[in-house]
Amino acid sequence: MKFAFKALIFSLVAFGLFTLLSSKSVQCYSFIPYGYSRFYNSLIDNEKVCYYYFNKLVSLKTGPLGERLIPSEKKDYVVAIGESQLLGIDWSDEGERVSHDLNLFYPKMDASIFAAPNNGPRQNLARLDQIPADILSNAQAVVVGFNFSTDIFRVNYAWDHKLSSPIPLYLYEIPLFRGVLFDLFLIYARVLGKKFGSGVPDPKAVLDEYEKIEKANNLDIYFLEMNQLVQKISNYNSNIDLIFFPPYWGIDDNHRVIQSVELDYFEIICRSKNQLNSIRDVYFADIGFKPSDLSADNRHFRQGRLKWNRLISCDQLIGSEYKLKSQNIN
Repeated sequence: MKFAFKALIFSLVAFGLFTLLSSKSVQCYSFIPYGYSRFYNSLIDNEKVCYYYFNKLVSLKTGPLGERLIPSEKKDYVVAIGESQLLGIDWSDEGERVSHDLNLFYPKMDASIFAAPNNGPRQNLARLDQIPADILSNAQAVVVGFNFSTDIFRVNYAWDHKLSSPIPLYLYEIPLFRGVLFDLFLIYARVLGKKFGSGVPDPKAVLDEYEKIEKANNLDIYFLEMNQLVQKISNYNSNIDLIFFPPYWGIDDNHRVIQSVELDYFEIICRSKNQLNSIRDVYFADIGFKPSDLSADNRHFRQGRLKWNRLISCDQLIGSEYKLKSQNIN
């Protein structure tokens, strides 16, 4: 078995290099170039890359820790931690008519976004441990994202980021690891049963899965881990903000908000504000949206499409029902 695996790897490398060296230089990846380490997923480091997101060409620049770098007019910067929605998986550094959503909350500031597809809250906690203290302490804010679409599932201890990530990060160290060689490893990962990429989801099926999970247990895990995360950040920086993205499966066939989902969404927002120490601001987007606000994979929201609010206060009504007072910021 081990010999067969080595033979396959050798064949893939040989075929990929032959194809690459005998053709024109391949400039862009066919898929977002990220990979898995032991504890979290990350973009490749120190590179200006481009990749195809469906039919759209996306370009971005990464720093020495695999963080996405979004420059601005000022030297001030924010650090953001999250997954592909916070990353802006379909947003390009070039040719966009709208700004990245982070620019709405932190105008004209640089952003260092430590985010990659299929990370969850536990991966974010591990990611934080790898960010140098001086980067955290000098930031104008440290921002932690929570995507209700996916993180409500991934907060569970059973979530393994490696099972939904195609390639180990160390393979990117191979010279010319892009083009055919990169694509062959994507194929190999799918043969192994890894699920990643552009499959269009069924919102009803996701909603059914959501109704089956032990939400109370998942929320307890979330607050336990978020308290650890916030406490670690507060050792370096007291300006800690949270950003909540709504679930893409939170509306029905008539594009009306599903009330039970909205109540759960408001609960985690309010409990985060009330239970997590050292939080400065909480931002959240409305669940109500149009299908055209979704990106090509129907799982991510386009930048500049959501209606954003800054939470002012929360009043608990009956049980887990909350009344939110907020200020619209766009």
